[in-house]
Amino acid sequence: MGHCRRDNLWRRLFHGEHLALDKLKLSKLSFAELEELLDAVQSRSVGEIDPQLDCFLTMSPGWYLSLIKVLLSRFPQSCRHFVDDSGVQYLAVLNQKFIDCFVLVFLDAQAGKTSLKVVFREPLPSQPQPSNSPPPQLVSMYHHLESVINTACFNLWTGLL
Repeated sequence: MGHCRRDNLWRRLFHGEHLALDKLKLSKLSFAELEELLDAVQSRSVGEIDPQLDCFLTMSPGWYLSLIKVLLSRFPQSCRHFVDDSGVQYLAVLNQKFIDCFVLVFLDAQAGKTSLKVVFREPLPSQPQPSNSPPPQLVSMYHHLESVINTACFNLWTGLL
């Protein structure tokens, strides 16, 4: 039953803002439902995926706020933005090619907390593949993460101007 609820929330996150809503009887995810979903899935910090990305985890809350704005303009159809009454924000940047993962930006400016993670609906296989090529899911996840990181680099560059 937990997997069913998780999958329903996941589907609503990905399809919750499209016109097909009327046919699917899905509604947009609320902030509380997003947090429920995040408790039911796995996530990895970008620093765990690639230690070279640790530098993004030390950026200020102000930088994360500008990153959210840049990502919203760069990926308007793929972003789901959630803000609660206290100003805590989540931005999910959805991966349209591999819908079992997305990049999540978290910002709590009042508490000074931030994070940049990749969220997975199902755990990734921990066993190495017998062939030399990585599984297609990982390739798609890395391409998606790369496009988000490129946007974060653009945000860094514009901040230097």
